[in-house]
Amino acid sequence: FAFTAHASTADIQFAGAHIRLSYAQEDLNAALSPAFNHLKVEPSSSVPELHIRAWHNADLYKALASEIGLTNQDQTERAVFRLNNENEFGVWLDDAFYYLNKTTGAAIYFGHDAAPNQPTWGSPFIPILHAWLFARSYSLIHSAAIALPETGAALLVGPGGSGKSTTALSALTDPDFLFVSEDYCVVDPTQTEVLNIYASGKLDEQSTRWLPELDRARRE
Repeated sequence: FAFTAHASTADIQFAGAHIRLSYAQEDLNAALSPAFNHLKVEPSSSVPELHIRAWHNADLYKALASEIGLTNQDQTERAVFRLNNENEFGVWLDDAFYYLNKTTGAAIYFGHDAAPNQPTWGSPFIPILHAWLFARSYSLIHSAAIALPETGAALLVGPGGSGKSTTALSALTDPDFLFVSEDYCVVDPTQTEVLNIYASGKLDEQSTRWLPELDRARRE
């Protein structure tokens, strides 16, 4: 792939590391970057520890899928690639290809179009971040989380539809609680800390019935 121009670039700070997000198209930036707004820092001339380059091209996407023999089922589920060595990771998931070089911190997100599915724009780059954070002894987990300032955080785990999201989002309506995560969060086992990596929360029909004040805020 040739990634020759950046329409938008943002630097973020997370888990003590400098991360750069570069988008080849502005529409992709508009779709994915808001999830990281709370982590943005002033641009730096230093080399980032992780640099994710993101772009989309429907024709090239289809050609690549055909060339490497992916089926439609592979593209909508998961196809993991065995690359040249253990320092490289690649996965095709939910209509996008993700690549990470764990040694250099170079990463690629290559999507089918600029309108990724809802989980992707709410929680971008999960495969890349999961592999990169794991190599740094952090765990990106599928869990909601809430906290009490003087007590600590609680992880909310369970199968889909069990009420994790609704419970976590309810913290936004209670001044005694802190909202940490509705879907994914990062755990630092060495410090017993829970970190908020995404500034997003997804309201479904059930959550809006239970939390009408959040639905009104969203509409406003």
